[in-house]
Amino acid sequence: MVVGINNAGGRVYISTEEEAGRRILTDYAGMLSAGADEGFVARASNRGDFGEGKFAPCNGVVGCLDCQFRAAGKYGALPFHLHLRNVSVDPSARRRGVAAALVDAAERRAREEGAGSVTLEVEDSNSGAIALYEKLGYTIDTLGNLNAQSKYGRVVFGRGIMTKLL
Repeated sequence: MVVGINNAGGRVYISTEEEAGRRILTDYAGMLSAGADEGFVARASNRGDFGEGKFAPCNGVVGCLDCQFRAAGKYGALPFHLHLRNVSVDPSARRRGVAAALVDAAERRAREEGAGSVTLEVEDSNSGAIALYEKLGYTIDTLGNLNAQSKYGRVVFGRGIMTKLL
């Protein structure tokens, strides 16, 4: 099951629901009220699905994604869009559709808000992630060229930016 929470900061940290609630209220209160980031959490539907109760202390959480809506023109020439910042799935839960479910939830949220596309940055060497995003309909463009600077507002060597039109 995938549930969404509003979040801020560089990552989504989850342990138990109670601890997560305290962390979000304490660490991210200012950003939450500003609505800067959004996060999604994936849970194992059956605690035995992944690692014999390994995820019981964190209420079954096996993966998370945090993202940020970005205004038109704030990042190069891109229109209003959703940028996926971090996607993390526990190694024992990989290749089971967790990341795809998290990305799908974020894309649904982007459509609800009227975003025309979703972007993400990925290390050029992360062939597994690139293959997953391509399977989900994303196309890759290099950030290591000067044309990227005007399009995306930055140049970063060793990384690509992937985009999906919604």
